Amino acid sequence: LGDYIIEKNTLENLSEQLVQQIADREARLGKSCDPNQLSDIVSASHFSEVLDLAVQAASNTSDEELLSKIRKYAHDINLTTIRNSLSHANRDYKLQYWYLAASLGTLPEIESLGLKNVIENVISAENDDLKEPPKEWLAETSNKIPNNLPAYFEHDSTGLVGRNREAKELTKLILNKRVNTIAVVAPGGVGKTALVLDLLHNLSFTTETANNFNGLIFVSLKTEELTPNGIKSLSAIQSLEELKNAILDTFNDLWNTDYDNFDSLISSDIEHKPLLFIDNLETLIRDNESIFNDFNSSLPYDWKVLITSRINVSTAKTLPLPTLSSPAASQLAREYQKNKGSLPLNQDEIDKVINNCNFNPLAIKLTLDYWSLGNSLPTAWQKANSGIAEFSFKNLISSLSSESIEVLELLFTADRCSRKDICNLLSINIDESAKAISELSKTSLIRRITEADHEYYEINASIRDFLLVSPKNINVRQKVQTNIRKNKDRAIEIIRLQNTKNISEYSENFIPEHIDETLKINLHKVNKLCHQKSKGNVDFEKITDTYTEFQEIGSVYNNDYLYQRTLARLYTLMHDNINAKASLLKAYKINSNDVATAILLAKSYHEEREYDESEKIYTKLLEKTDIRNDRCTWYSILNGYYICLLHQSKYEMIFDSTKKWRDDSQYGSTLGTYRASAFKRKIETQIENNETDELYKSFNSALKIMHTVLKESGYFFVATREAYKIIDSISYYFFNRRNSLCAEQVKSAHQLLTFCDEHIKDIYQKQNKDTSELYKFVKHARSLSIDNNPFSSTKWDIRKSPSEEIGVSFNTINSCKKFVRTKVQNIPNDNGLRKPFIFTEDAYKKRYFVHRNTFKNGENVHFYSLEVGDDLAIMPEKIAGRELEQSIETYHIK
Repeated sequence: LGDYIIEKNTLENLSEQLVQQIADREARLGKSCDPNQLSDIVSASHFSEVLDLAVQAASNTSDEELLSKIRKYAHDINLTTIRNSLSHANRDYKLQYWYLAASLGTLPEIESLGLKNVIENVISAENDDLKEPPKEWLAETSNKIPNNLPAYFEHDSTGLVGRNREAKELTKLILNKRVNTIAVVAPGGVGKTALVLDLLHNLSFTTETANNFNGLIFVSLKTEELTPNGIKSLSAIQSLEELKNAILDTFNDLWNTDYDNFDSLISSDIEHKPLLFIDNLETLIRDNESIFNDFNSSLPYDWKVLITSRINVSTAKTLPLPTLSSPAASQLAREYQKNKGSLPLNQDEIDKVINNCNFNPLAIKLTLDYWSLGNSLPTAWQKANSGIAEFSFKNLISSLSSESIEVLELLFTADRCSRKDICNLLSINIDESAKAISELSKTSLIRRITEADHEYYEINASIRDFLLVSPKNINVRQKVQTNIRKNKDRAIEIIRLQNTKNISEYSENFIPEHIDETLKINLHKVNKLCHQKSKGNVDFEKITDTYTEFQEIGSVYNNDYLYQRTLARLYTLMHDNINAKASLLKAYKINSNDVATAILLAKSYHEEREYDESEKIYTKLLEKTDIRNDRCTWYSILNGYYICLLHQSKYEMIFDSTKKWRDDSQYGSTLGTYRASAFKRKIETQIENNETDELYKSFNSALKIMHTVLKESGYFFVATREAYKIIDSISYYFFNRRNSLCAEQVKSAHQLLTFCDEHIKDIYQKQNKDTSELYKFVKHARSLSIDNNPFSSTKWDIRKSPSEEIGVSFNTINSCKKFVRTKVQNIPNDNGLRKPFIFTEDAYKKRYFVHRNTFKNGENVHFYSLEVGDDLAIMPEKIAGRELEQSIETYHIK
């Protein structure tokens, strides 16, 4: 073991504390011991210390586990006691000590480490001959199972460094009887072959391996070898038939059989069950994996197949092999230099080498070889990486489909991409993208990265260097760069416009800045279409064209809530409420925290009269108090919530939640409006059920609240809408009574008329009600026999319709000769609501545009009472950019 430690020459791996302990002990004894000299440390160490030093010297190599087992066994058999007994003549020496010591000398780990002199001495002692034993004795007593593993490995100069974890995982797979085929997959130069050969060499001495297999068959399909002088071609197996023949020949040699062909071998009832190791399988399966799969399926059940490959094998249990860790790569570089006898690099230089070689073992070794030949370090690692790229990827790329090459070039240009990015930038569908990614993933040319539940793909660092000088489709790079620039410019402009318009983050038109450019562009397109539709400026064909485009990206964005929400809006434009609802539900399931999605879904439930479901969503939204600062959104939520409660007759819930409506400085008017509406609904129930005791209290509460709301907050749409309904309900009660009113009724009727005297004109005007309706109300109000009836005053003395009342003579106003006599030809409206303008035409069928702001002999209510055919005198004026002349002064004439 002392010789082993000195031969390893890894002083930096030894425990400083243990080394110093040995040196201090020697100093106390007056002996010289240099702690920087391995030979001094080993010579001065005690037996147990030698065991510890040996394990430390093998740190991070495959020998470490073997030596750890030997150390543990030595401790278990109490070898120190045996040694002490042997060294002191006066102590008893028991017979069992010999056999315990001999068992240590015959451990399989001893032979695996190559400590042959220990085994030779045990055999000599067993035969009462302490001379050199005959060679055939050693062969007969070897623990090694039959194999044709090579005697020399690529890593013999350094040992296998930094692969302990992978070696343990691979051992478990090899000894797992449920796993029949194992594939170690990695790019070239990472050390697949070195790992497997080193592990199989050690396993060939263990009883666990012998219990599972009675032989190891090694077949190499490696066609090239990378050296400092470039890629060297090797004569290797290149077809399935050659592989079968190689297995047949090895099998006959190992077990001294004489099978004529491979079929007779695998069909015979043989007792041998080998572990078959096929190195560099990609040379065989690159073009047709099914050939190997059929071959593998034909092998006897007891055979296990172990593969190394740069391409994934679909039927195998895969063990991906990463590059080395930084400490392991650093250790490899130091040991390789030491064993090559070249001048040592300092740690900073070693760090630069391993980082620029991407921690690839072969690249590190080649870099050090080039450096020892006189190249500078940058030149050395550039040469190494270029050689690695060509060695690892040249043959693989040549067999790829055109779609895979396009994806490879895309990843070279755009760095990291998701599946969405691949589809968008190459203009391919999700199936084509999946096929290309699957093919590339088998080759280890790309790697998959998962971050925060998002999947990305990026090109292998080594292949980037290769593609830089050997592009496979330069047109793809140009196309991708153009698309990236164009999409980024459009996306930036979309966000700029959004910020200019101050679109709320809770709006259904809001586009988050963090989403990818393609989705931004498509969402903006639909938002614009919805806006045009609301203005009546888009036809159905344009909607269907947009829908078709939107569907094309569905395979990529199908699980994105923004896509589903916007798709629902498109369905709504096409009056497909079933699919619109389905898309909204999917969007809400994906992201129930999105406010815009929740509001749209709540509205959808409301339209379908599913008020309870709508209420649930609005209730959750009301818990998000941070939305309160967005007045428009919070108003929308409040309106939706309270309308749902009204429809479900949940008046008490409204009363409870609006008790302190006047304390809410921001939204008190809205809360008060719905509180009054709840009283109005309660009034209707009380009238129907003759609950007269509470009826007049409800009248009083509803009118009192609405009066306060209108006085303090003005005639906003929701308030005037509910006020109109309240007036309609209460007035119906009074206007249709045939009996005289009692004292309570008189009091309530007077309150109604007082309220209407102050507010009804503005309420009717805001709600675009016809003047004839106002005329009818006034007529009924005047007929109520109550004292101090405000509608008995002269200002409400309306005996004619408003349009008749205000008419003037055309000749009276046309003294300046600038007016034209016209008739109302068209009165536009939107969903039943009158627009603030009309169109007229003169006797020569010439059309004019007339806005209500130009109406001179009447109020807005009179303008909205005009009908088609009514006579108007207009003063026309030509406005630049307008097709029709526009009236700048308008009168209704008799």
